Amino acid sequence: MVPLINLQYLTDLVNCEGRIVGLYRTPEGEPILEILTADRNGYIILDPPETHLKAYLDGEMTLHELYRLTPGHIVFRRRGKEITAHPKETFLNALHTGDQTFQDLSSGCKASNIPDWS
Repeated sequence: MVPLINLQYLTDLVNCEGRIVGLYRTPEGEPILEILTADRNGYIILDPPETHLKAYLDGEMTLHELYRLTPGHIVFRRRGKEITAHPKETFLNALHTGDQTFQDLSSGCKASNIPDWS
């Protein structure tokens, strides 16, 4: 997991009356996602491989599949200014809109122009 400082905000990939999936970039150009939990009680910070993120954006996998396929055993949860570490299994199948592909989302909720993160 990358440090959570110096991340550059790029866009909300999914926003339905509030951010559901935010896209950030590290100083090295790696994508970082901030994903709202299903209970709407915080965000999971995830650093997916670029190939997996592209597959999600192309509609080839759901957000839950992207989460499961991202390497690592620890994820970070942000609630306000508090950031805590959790076993990755804690949030399996617990992401808002996690059972949908990006292409399944209504056009009013997903970004139409996705910036290059590299």
